[in-house]
Amino acid sequence: MAVYNKEFTVKNGLVVENNNSVKLSTGAGTLRYVSIKAPTSLTGNYELTFPVDNGAADEMLSTDGNGFLSWGKVNTINMFPNSVTPVILEDTGDFTMNSVQLSRVSTPDSGDPQNPGILVLDPNNDDGVTGVVEIKGDLVVRGSNNIAAGASFSVETQDFVAQVAGRYLVDTQTYSSTQTDVTVTLPPLPNVGNSISFADMKNSWESFPVILDAGLNKTFQDKTGDIDSPYVLDVTGVNVTIVWTGDFWKVYS
Repeated sequence: MAVYNKEFTVKNGLVVENNNSVKLSTGAGTLRYVSIKAPTSLTGNYELTFPVDNGAADEMLSTDGNGFLSWGKVNTINMFPNSVTPVILEDTGDFTMNSVQLSRVSTPDSGDPQNPGILVLDPNNDDGVTGVVEIKGDLVVRGSNNIAAGASFSVETQDFVAQVAGRYLVDTQTYSSTQTDVTVTLPPLPNVGNSISFADMKNSWESFPVILDAGLNKTFQDKTGDIDSPYVLDVTGVNVTIVWTGDFWKVYS
C-alpha cells in the first residue's frame, strides 16, 4: 500500500471500484478508522448532497427523497412496539403510532417549558367523537397534572368486559326477553386507584340486575362489609363507582 502524506485535490471525481471503501483514520496512537463503502449491489446510481452546516443538537440527518440531505426534527415516523425509545415530540405535525394517528402536538405561544401544550390522539380524525386509544401498561403523569376524562358514557346492553377508567350506561331492559341480567367482567389485574363507573340507563336494574364479576379471590366492599365476587347491582336508578384499593373493589353509590 502506497502512502502519500500530503494533501491532494481531486478535481474530476474520485471512483473507488470493486466494492472497496474510503477509510478516514485517526491521527495519533492506535490506528482506527471510519470506513465508507457502497452496498454490494445497486439497482441504479444515486447521489447524496450534504447540508451546508453541521446542524443543531438532537437534530437528525434526513433526505428529501431526491438525495438532498438536511438537518431537522423528525416529522413523520411509523413506530412499532419496542422499536424506539421514548422521545420528546416537537410541534412538527402528524405521525402514525401502530395505526393510531397522533393528530396534533401543540405548543403554547409563550414557549414556557413548564406548559408544553397538549397531545391529541384521534384514531378516526373526528375530534375524538369515535375511536378508542388503548394504552397497554401504565400511563405515568408527572408533576401536579390531571388526567381529564371525557363526559361520554359507553352504552352497554349485553354482557361486556369493562376497562379501567371506563364509564358505562348499562341498559338491562332492551334485551330482557332473552337475558335476565348483564354480566360485566372486570379487569383481572387492576392497579391501586383504578376506577370504573356504572349507571342505570333505563331504571331497570331492580328487575334485571348488573352482575360484576371480578374473578377468583377478588372481593368487594360496600357499606355493609366485604362481599365475595360476583357483586350484584340491583337498585334502580343508581350511579355506582368501584375503586380498586389493592385488596378489594370499594363500592361507592
